[in-house]
Amino acid sequence: MILPNLHPFFVHFTVGLLAASVGFYVVARYWSADDKRTKFETAARYMLYAGVGLSFATVAAGFYAYFTVDHDDPSHLVMKTHRNLALATLLLFTAIAWVIKKREIKTPSSSVLATMVLALGFLGATGWYGGELVYRHGIGVMSLPAVSGEGHDHGEGGGHDEGGGHYEAAPTTSMVMNPSETADALHDALVAGDGDGVAAVLAEDVIILEGDHAQTNRDDYMSGHMLSDMAFLPNVSREILDRSVNQSGDLAWIITQSRTTGQYKDREIDSEARETLVMKHNGEKWEITLIHWDNS
Repeated sequence: MILPNLHPFFVHFTVGLLAASVGFYVVARYWSADDKRTKFETAARYMLYAGVGLSFATVAAGFYAYFTVDHDDPSHLVMKTHRNLALATLLLFTAIAWVIKKREIKTPSSSVLATMVLALGFLGATGWYGGELVYRHGIGVMSLPAVSGEGHDHGEGGGHDEGGGHYEAAPTTSMVMNPSETADALHDALVAGDGDGVAAVLAEDVIILEGDHAQTNRDDYMSGHMLSDMAFLPNVSREILDRSVNQSGDLAWIITQSRTTGQYKDREIDSEARETLVMKHNGEKWEITLIHWDNS
């Protein structure tokens, strides 16, 4: 399956049908010709019924995503707001459809029409927070394009814009020679948005622990929480306060105490954190097998 779940598929029908239904009812309300008004009202009514029916599928798929898609604490708060707004929107439109069907209303009263406009506002707010989850927090996004230069070009011909900017793959992290360099390479790759660089230093079966969340392999992290890290880290600066490097044969462990400062999403950041990395040497290079980020 291309998508992790069907929520993005259903949501377009929900938004399109319900928004068009309200629009048609508003147009019909102020249309002077009776024959045209009747056609608008008929179309609006059937779009309302279809939109409400598909909304149940949209919400069901959304709940599945809520419980299965990897996310962090900041995005979880946005997910809860998105979920609650979606439930309120579904309740409002369902009630409107029930009233229109039960009372066989062809031309909604001013109060019913006002409720429709209110429901449309809830629908817009729900979509807004859904966009926040995808475009700001990277929830459900499996990969991001690497961008260099200014501007962009969606056309053919190599992806160059007028100012000389262009898309190109982010450079992969070169082979590191010791555990300390491996730790720095991970951080640098996250700051640069270099997914290949992250993959180069993580073992396939890496375990990543942070707060109440855990990823049990490299793919889980790279398709989920890594995207939030890549969105956050370029906006802040890290100062290493203390680092201890220990090695025993093919095993190494590094504990780094750091201070993070900067601004992210209109919030001032000034905190200390401890990073614990456990690594093994696979015969060619060091790979990180365990990460524990403690931000408390």
